[in-house]
Amino acid sequence: MTGKAPYAALYLPDAATPDLVELLKTAGKTLIAHDNTSGRPLLISRRRLALMGDCMGICLTHFDGARGTPRIVLRVLSREGGLASGPKAIALLLEAVRRLSPLCAATEIEWLSPRTRLAPETLPDQLTRPPRKRLAPIDPTAEKLLVEGIRDAMAASLTDPAENGFATPEPRKRPGLPMVLPARPDAATTRLSLAGWAMTGLLAMLNFPVALLLAAIGLKRGMDFRLATQFLSFTTLAVSLNNAGLLDLPI
Repeated sequence: MTGKAPYAALYLPDAATPDLVELLKTAGKTLIAHDNTSGRPLLISRRRLALMGDCMGICLTHFDGARGTPRIVLRVLSREGGLASGPKAIALLLEAVRRLSPLCAATEIEWLSPRTRLAPETLPDQLTRPPRKRLAPIDPTAEKLLVEGIRDAMAASLTDPAENGFATPEPRKRPGLPMVLPARPDAATTRLSLAGWAMTGLLAMLNFPVALLLAAIGLKRGMDFRLATQFLSFTTLAVSLNNAGLLDLPI
């Protein structure tokens, strides 16, 4: 995850069953306190657990433990389509982690990097951060409709896209209430995928069978830029050694 948007992973007990609606609602309150000076409604994604404020957003991803430790990953997104960064994004993520970790009984927190693991109670003391901003009170009616919007978005994400068409409903007329919009595709991920396919073409000029193997992996799992870089680097090294007579390969 290094090099991506600012993130934190909340590791859960093995038998944990987190309430995703409650977690996303709390994330919405944090977003309102940190990034809602306009007073406009929060945007709620219909394809994933994500909310968007004026400039930044929060995305939650739940891993149930089928592969690895159960955890909830929080990411800070940018409304402009890029990756959020800077002290404001870190402050938003830090406040969201503080609010969500007690709700999901997090046992450990992976902060910004797989190499940084913190206990929940030590998180505030081990980071340099701006003064903590108190959460602004939210109107009870707005809170109720926020929860309803989250539940509707989660229900829509479980239905067949051919059935619901991912249509955008009319925005709510009352101020401070959420409206549902489809999530934007990640432009950075698309660019990296295209770069990976371009590197596959370069690899084909060196060794076609290896490039064919990489293309098959990319078609099955999606092209990974780092994997393409590794394939190209090792193949270039092997070809160089073979041309120098230091390595005998059938290439």
